Amino acid sequence: MKSIIINEKFGTIEYKENFWTGRKEITINGTKLTKVTKNLYAYKTEEGTISLSLNGSYLSGVTGEIGNQKMNFVDKTKWYEWLLAFLSVIFVIVWGNSIELCEIFPIVGGAIGGGISGLISGIGLIFMKASKNIMFKLLMAVCTFIVAVFICYLVAILIILL
Repeated sequence: MKSIIINEKFGTIEYKENFWTGRKEITINGTKLTKVTKNLYAYKTEEGTISLSLNGSYLSGVTGEIGNQKMNFVDKTKWYEWLLAFLSVIFVIVWGNSIELCEIFPIVGGAIGGGISGLISGIGLIFMKASKNIMFKLLMAVCTFIVAVFICYLVAILIILL
């Protein structure tokens, strides 16, 4: 994930965060900042050293403060993105715990179904955050819903056959 901000005083500030490791990297005008602590980075200029502090994560939103200026590197996850992403979890848990509904279309519910659909929904949420296009977000929600329900269906069929 990469975010670029053009600042009047400091120039081009580039924020990178590795999804797999969570490692963050900040550059100002191509110069990599030195990591001081977990959320504090140092930037050396002719005038001295300036510190940049980061708060948040990819899902909660990343804000930074350099000098007395606050910047928003990553937007917060909006309520409708959370709802779209985890709609399949609610559906699988409710449907999978109803005997009458599982006779119509068997899916595994409870902790197993919730875990499967939660994992798939989390991956879908990460892909939703990568785009600003609302149609892509809706498409990701539908795809993660279908995949989660299908996998829970396959697990239920395996349990029935065994």
